[in-house]
Amino acid sequence: MIRTLAIAAALFTVAQAPAFAREIVVEFDTARLEDLAYLEAVKADLTAAAAKVCRAEYAGSPLYVSRLRSCIDEVSANAIAEMTGKIAAAEAAPTQIAAK
Repeated sequence: MIRTLAIAAALFTVAQAPAFAREIVVEFDTARLEDLAYLEAVKADLTAAAAKVCRAEYAGSPLYVSRLRSCIDEVSANAIAEMTGKIAAAEAAPTQIAAK
């Protein structure tokens, strides 16, 4: 099953951060997440997407250098946590079979 996770920089909750408006979609196959190489590749994609969002949001800002690394770390950590939570919730949900 293919899942889509939108990385909104709004997940970045540091108090001094501006409100982010950018969003990047990262798709992944939940059935393949048991493969550690695939899981690491998805995490790398999430981190790369977080970097793009943070760079765009801080471009031209005097905070660019001082906030970029922490922004990337927080946005990617939040995205990975959101992905993990959505997968766990989907696995915990009972399977329903429609009766005819």
